[in-house]
Amino acid sequence: MSKQSIFRRSMLIAVFAFGTAATSIGHASDHPIASYSGKKVNFTLLDIGTCIVTLPLCATQSAGAPHAYVFYFLLERRNKEESGYPTLHRDFDFFVDGKTYTASTKADLDKEFEALIVAEDVGEFRSEIRPDLASVIRANDEDAIIIYIIVPGIKLKRGTPISAKYFVGWDSEFEEFNITTKLP
Repeated sequence: MSKQSIFRRSMLIAVFAFGTAATSIGHASDHPIASYSGKKVNFTLLDIGTCIVTLPLCATQSAGAPHAYVFYFLLERRNKEESGYPTLHRDFDFFVDGKTYTASTKADLDKEFEALIVAEDVGEFRSEIRPDLASVIRANDEDAIIIYIIVPGIKLKRGTPISAKYFVGWDSEFEEFNITTKLP
């Protein structure tokens, strides 16, 4: 069973199939931005990119937004014998100076935008979507999935400190991961 069909059956995440989704320009690196280990999963922030708003996926998702960020994550189960499905909570806002990005965008644009979640097969992501991140991803297709989140809104300055709280897991058991980094 493919990872995409696994996610379709999950009630915890909505997945949209878009074919190739090479929609961002991020900075390639030989190491991830942040990596965390939980009881059931390893959760890695691979990169933060910028959505190219002229491409169909970003144009559709960010309609009216001047900018969009793309957060690339690797979700890998720790126990290879663990059954079940990867799980992800739907709340994907991040904080800038103690205020949510959504609130900052609404204050500046008087408009709200919803984040889009895309799940990809690890092999396809490595070979077709972000080959520049291939050296960072050491997981295989059976034990992991790539999740990227497109978050439309206002443009922030490079180096802006951000923080986020994500709830991810395996087999419907969530773990909390707190990420603090700077926008590339």
